[in-house]
Amino acid sequence: MVGPSPPVSPKSVYRLADYLSLDDLKSLALANLVSQLTPLNVAYELYSDMATYYVPVRDAVLAYAVDHWKEVKDAPATSEMEERGAAGELGPATAGTGMLLARKLAEKLGK
Repeated sequence: MVGPSPPVSPKSVYRLADYLSLDDLKSLALANLVSQLTPLNVAYELYSDMATYYVPVRDAVLAYAVDHWKEVKDAPATSEMEERGAAGELGPATAGTGMLLARKLAEKLGK
């Protein structure tokens, strides 16, 4: 007897949908990914290979981080990613993400 299948990662579904040019499925996968974001995990997702490679993913995760910055800035994951970035452990493309985050936060705080 076969049991129920384990849930599939929305990031895996997004990659497959992108490869197959299934825009509706990409939208569903992205919505599911965003629904799983929390102030405790968003920094990991923001600086992930997924967010670096897929601009719509980066933009959605970035928007979440900015909207929840009050909680995100004090999260252990944020401190960890800052340390990893300072140590050169993140890819060079993440520098652009950091700059976008700074710009979006400055725009939000400037209002």
